[in-house]
Amino acid sequence: MTVALRDRSGLYHGYLNFTPRERAEQLTGWASFRAHRNAEEGERHTHSVAEGEGLRIARARGSCVIDDYLSRVGAHAYRELACIVAGSHYTNVFVGATLLADWPRLGPVIDRAAAALTER
Repeated sequence: MTVALRDRSGLYHGYLNFTPRERAEQLTGWASFRAHRNAEEGERHTHSVAEGEGLRIARARGSCVIDDYLSRVGAHAYRELACIVAGSHYTNVFVGATLLADWPRLGPVIDRAAAALTER
């Protein structure tokens, strides 16, 4: 599931994405994995702001990373929060991002969305 906030020109000001885990995604080494994934998708100058593994997220465990990067299209600066969350039945990935300039306003929305993750 993906939700995006775009302006009239099509520029992404923010997005949230929640999907089941793909094959290579795992809790251990999550921050490094995300940096590689972002590079494969064309993002440049990725810089890790914060990362954590083995975090308690509701009734599950997770690993999260916050990074800044330049987008492949237009070289826009973004900040991204990406988490992998493993519960007793499912492992899912959450990604939320905003333009870096919008992070003070939209970052708390992304934080609340990530904090609301629960296993069903």
